[in-house]
Amino acid sequence: MTARRSPATAPGGSRCAPEATRRLRPRHSRPAVPGSNPRFLEKAQGLPADQVFLDLEGACAPLAEEGARRTVVDALNKGDRTGRTRVVRVNDWTTQWTYRGVSTVVEGAGHRLDRLMLPKVQDAQQVVAPDLPLTQIEKTLGFDGKWGLHPGRVAAANEVFSPSQDDYDHAELILDAYEWCTSEAGGTKGSAMLGEEMIDAAGRKMALVIAGKGRAAGLTRTSTFEAPEA
Repeated sequence: MTARRSPATAPGGSRCAPEATRRLRPRHSRPAVPGSNPRFLEKAQGLPADQVFLDLEGACAPLAEEGARRTVVDALNKGDRTGRTRVVRVNDWTTQWTYRGVSTVVEGAGHRLDRLMLPKVQDAQQVVAPDLPLTQIEKTLGFDGKWGLHPGRVAAANEVFSPSQDDYDHAELILDAYEWCTSEAGGTKGSAMLGEEMIDAAGRKMALVIAGKGRAAGLTRTSTFEAPEA
């Protein structure tokens, strides 16, 4: 899964932080670093790599898992990986360690993290499953893509990462309402109303993202904005 955004080109998936616009970075080199080994984590800071992913899965023994989470959080917070994409690979969602791995890393160092990599993804449900721990720690991260090994996963990924028709239509209406209300014709207001819903600049930014995904997915509008009568 790739994105945030933000993606790791490796088996499994990646999850990124919410940004409407993210500067593209090359990913020619993507070394894995054992999350349980502080010496390797320190050494990785000097690698001239485009992306470094700190590994809590294959390179981390089960008994070292809990301590490795804390080590990875510490490495993200204290390390300097400027200009490189910072990724943490958690365990696959069928294991007992994934939930705590996601929540610990994002809660402890989410502001220094570009992606979460989800290995061994078997279906769309495993892609959206991390939303639970992320929601519980009030992080607003979002998927916007998936990297898969099998062609049979393409349709599922397209469905999961594209907005529904209703969500797309609503986003377009928000953009229309905001544009009209902030124009001279609409009174040059600082916010907008769409029915009973108040829309501010932050709401407009979220609508831009959803509308952009819908347009990219080939959706067409089924509703039209009508300016309120004066």
